[in-house]
Amino acid sequence: MNDEDGQRAMSDELTRGTKHRQGFTATTRRIRDALHRVVLMRETGPKSAAWQRARVQTIWRLHALLEASQQSPPEQPLGSDE
Repeated sequence: MNDEDGQRAMSDELTRGTKHRQGFTATTRRIRDALHRVVLMRETGPKSAAWQRARVQTIWRLHALLEASQQSPPEQPLGSDE
């Protein structure tokens, strides 16, 4: 794979992600962003067992909220001005 193929593949991946995100409501997007940040905190956060336990509980709570927000009727699509 040359550089041009790699760039095309990255562009396709980014476009696919953008199209996938367009259907999310603002609430769902905020929950996904929060979940992503908490998952990444494993590397940068404190290493104590209590902190990691709280982090895992937060991940599961956000995961449940995310599932609930995706099953509920859509509110206002992300990016809509209404």
